[in-house]
Amino acid sequence: MVKNKYIKYLISIIVFLLFLISYNNYVTYKRFNPKKLISKPIILNKYNNQSLTFDSDYIDEFATKEVTDRNAMDIYYKNLELVLPIDKNNIVSSISIETPDIPEEINLVVEAYSGNIVNTYSYNNILIKKDNSNIIVINKKGIDKIVIKCTRELFGNYNESGDINLKKISINDKNDYKLVKKKLICYNVYLLIAILISILVVKFLKYMKKYDKVPDEKLPKKFFIISIIFGIVFSILIPLYQIPDELTHINMILNDLNMKTDFNSESNGYGDTLRIMHKYDEKVNLDSYIDLDKKINIDEKIKPSSINLIKHFPQFIGIILGKILHLPIIICITLCEFLAVLFYSFIGYKTIKYMPFKKELMMIIMLLPICIQQMGSFSYDVMLLSMCYLFIGYLLYLKYTKEHITLVNILSLFLILIIITIVKLPYVLLGFLIVTLPLDKLNIKIGNILINKENIYKNKKIILIISIIVVILMIILGLFILNKMYFGRLLLAALSYPKKSIPLILKTLWSGKFYYIRGLTSEFGWLDTHSSILFTIFVIASLLITCFINFKRKNKNIVIIEQPFKKWEIIYIYIIAITLIFIITLSMVDWTAVIMGFTDLDKLNISGLGDVIGRLPFIGGLQSRYYVPVLPLIFIPIFNKKISNKLSLVNLSMAMYLYYIGLFAYMFILLLNRYWI
Repeated sequence: MVKNKYIKYLISIIVFLLFLISYNNYVTYKRFNPKKLISKPIILNKYNNQSLTFDSDYIDEFATKEVTDRNAMDIYYKNLELVLPIDKNNIVSSISIETPDIPEEINLVVEAYSGNIVNTYSYNNILIKKDNSNIIVINKKGIDKIVIKCTRELFGNYNESGDINLKKISINDKNDYKLVKKKLICYNVYLLIAILISILVVKFLKYMKKYDKVPDEKLPKKFFIISIIFGIVFSILIPLYQIPDELTHINMILNDLNMKTDFNSESNGYGDTLRIMHKYDEKVNLDSYIDLDKKINIDEKIKPSSINLIKHFPQFIGIILGKILHLPIIICITLCEFLAVLFYSFIGYKTIKYMPFKKELMMIIMLLPICIQQMGSFSYDVMLLSMCYLFIGYLLYLKYTKEHITLVNILSLFLILIIITIVKLPYVLLGFLIVTLPLDKLNIKIGNILINKENIYKNKKIILIISIIVVILMIILGLFILNKMYFGRLLLAALSYPKKSIPLILKTLWSGKFYYIRGLTSEFGWLDTHSSILFTIFVIASLLITCFINFKRKNKNIVIIEQPFKKWEIIYIYIIAITLIFIITLSMVDWTAVIMGFTDLDKLNISGLGDVIGRLPFIGGLQSRYYVPVLPLIFIPIFNKKISNKLSLVNLSMAMYLYYIGLFAYMFILLLNRYWI
């Protein structure tokens, strides 16, 4: 008889999970039946009203057919319809599409129709990709039509373009059935092993609780050390130009230094690393990459005059040192990346030191896989991410830890906010968090004027009138400035036509939800190096668990923190977060519109931009890293005392070590295999 309640709960969870796995197997295998589906001709319709009809004699027993004539070349389609016999008992278990030599950026989208109901499947649903054949599991009854589209991926969204070179289409093929069955069994075994390992790790961490002696004060230093190690290793592992827009950012630095030099041409496509982009079988050529004979060759004089240099502050220091010291290109590149890592790590150290609570959460956000990639690059994400985190950490420090908020504190907040604005305008919305600072702590001296709670209440009528006038003037000035800027007019167009903009944004976010989640954890390089789904689950689960670590630790003493935010503050923070997400998404309308053929957008008025918004099917070009600065706003307000109490029973310092060791090991093997071996 089991006496320990904890063990009882453990066994119950295992049994329940095994039941779910068994049920999943049952449903999948029950529906996944390679029986004869088609007894009538299949009609293949091209959208130009031409059609090809194949007799059932030409289709074998398992509905496998060749798209081409027996003695003809392959036929290319943009969209292809397979009209199935209308039968509510039709079960389409799988569809296998063979497409020889399909480019990496081209994707197949399969739409399965059951009357008016449409189920869409894309590369996310491809269970097996083998020998140019993509097997998609559908497992639906009553399918009467299948439409196959050839699309070009635009960062999580799809634009119909290009042709499909269709060699062969199979429905409910026996061979596919065997492959899928084997794959599903493997997935379930992996899941079971992961569950068992997780349970063992939890028991081990609970047993090791007595050795948890790490106080909160040591966490900033631990972040700094881990961040430096991660940043340096992965900046070396990921070759130059393999991080999105890295070459563009290098040339932005040179342009802000008033140089006309094109880094790519000056370095002769340094290291030949552009060659391996989106080519999984191509590796870095070490002989050309690590070449100490190639020196920085910039004869132009440095004339830094643009405030935009602050976007790439650590990297441009490296470029200047490279030019002055006439360093080899590889040394200059490495120096720039190391300085970026050092800057990000230092700002992160200060952020965690300022955080009054949830230090572990901020640490795990700042060391998400996508942040680890960006922190050692030429991207201005190094500055943007670190400053956004610092702003949030410093604001919480003033709100909950600092005894008095002085003029220096307020000016420091605004200085950080100005840097954020220069780097990327939409994130200036973080500045609205200043409203949550308590009046009780205000102690601002400007000359002989003292601004504190008492003086504010004494002169509340005057202050209210002045505030209203200031707000009105700011709105007028804001509208005037926005109307003069292209993005400002775009924002005003979105606000003026909410029935067009809101559905477009929601559709974009919903359609790409899994893409954005994967992008935080498993999309490396030029979005072409993908990790295992188990790795994504591991990182996301760790993030979700960490957001419930709501306590302070000092040696062995643990103090559970109550919810520090008022209800109105939580609502207000989430309004800012949602607004930020909408504006970030909206910021890529311009890129999407240009890709889709719209021109002279900067010359359009608000009405014209509203019309463009209404004609877009989605917003493309979005990457997960754009949303990372919003994560603290989403997770920090989450508090639950019961879960926090449960987490306090395990050795969290050891748990975090295990997490970062696993994170490092997996990323190291993945990137080493992708680029070097």
